Amino acid sequence: MKQTISCFFLLFTSIAIHAQQAYTTSVPKAIRMFETAVKFYDAKQNDKALDAIDQSILADPKFIEAHMLKANIYTDLQQHEKAITFYKSSIEINPDFFPNNFFSLGNEEYISGKYEDAKMHFEKFISYPKVSGSLLWKTKQLIKNADFAKDAVNNPVPFDLKNMGDSINSSDEEYFPSITADGKTFLFTRRIKSYANGKLRSQQEDFYMSSSNKNTWGEAKPISELNTAGNEGASALSSDGQYLFFSACNDEVEVEGAYKTLGRCDIFLSKKKGNKFANPRNLNSPINTSLKESMPSFSSDGRTLYFVRTIKDGNNVEQYDIMVTQIGENS
Repeated sequence: MKQTISCFFLLFTSIAIHAQQAYTTSVPKAIRMFETAVKFYDAKQNDKALDAIDQSILADPKFIEAHMLKANIYTDLQQHEKAITFYKSSIEINPDFFPNNFFSLGNEEYISGKYEDAKMHFEKFISYPKVSGSLLWKTKQLIKNADFAKDAVNNPVPFDLKNMGDSINSSDEEYFPSITADGKTFLFTRRIKSYANGKLRSQQEDFYMSSSNKNTWGEAKPISELNTAGNEGASALSSDGQYLFFSACNDEVEVEGAYKTLGRCDIFLSKKKGNKFANPRNLNSPINTSLKESMPSFSSDGRTLYFVRTIKDGNNVEQYDIMVTQIGENS
């Protein structure tokens, strides 16, 4: 459920509108290999795209668009240090060619814990004119977050961090934890990956639950009555463990058996019957819309639901708004 703002996408949207805009190289091989890389990238064949883009850069080391594409591929692959390297090389060739490179560089540095560098590049980005309102707002929030994170790192609070062990954790990714008020039921999301010939073929998110037993956690079991072949992401348990709010998403290619959504992601609700959750239902309008609703959080008093709505502006840049609704009025 990760969200990526692709500067490369924004750049080539602009190029498509202004069809006469030339590349920053006139070397035929550099252009030919770059366009080959774009085709591989569009087909999600990142390894082949990287091979082609390397040949493009070798043909002309100052071809900015090639450096940007390579940075964007590494961003998609979550190889943040490599993404940083090539956003920097794009900027070194010509810092004013595409100001959004400063935003993308800052974002990769922020993810990598380089908060001072991230703040510097975010501030450089918003120094340019004509930054869209939603992206300007988001960048200012990230600057505040970077300041907070830097202060937290420099002034650590002691705590006893313990791995929850192999009854909870696995070789896959586990995240979005939720726990009942009595501390006996633990819910989380696991991203399950499948491979073919040593390469990642697919991945999807499912819910797992574990119960405590004398200060230890039992083996986490999938919540089979809620999991589908689609993605079940963030969740929120009521304090008594009887109600479960969760987000379910449909990608561009609809998955058979997945939850039907009004937009890319919707908020759903299920109530426990006996030991199982039953009858998950879409909360529909006005909570869910044609946009993306996700990341539910349920208040301990059982009255208020918070969630995130993702809105795109005219430049296809995402803005995240926190929404709140009173349960009882809309559920």
